[in-house]
Amino acid sequence: LGGEAPNDTFLSWFIGFTEGDGCFSVNNRRELSFILTQGSKNIEVLYFYSKNLAYGKCFKTRSKSL
Repeated sequence: LGGEAPNDTFLSWFIGFTEGDGCFSVNNRRELSFILTQGSKNIEVLYFYSKNLAYGKCFKTRSKSL
């Protein structure tokens, strides 16, 4: 992470959000990924995290229908 460390309030909120909507995974090449998902109406939350952590990419994917 570059720059100043996030404050405790942000980190507490981020931890709670991650527990509900986050995923850690390792692919076949043993590369670690951390993913947060939100509906398109809440994408600003992901931009907020990316900005405050000075890390990450935000993008939209097509929804999967049954």
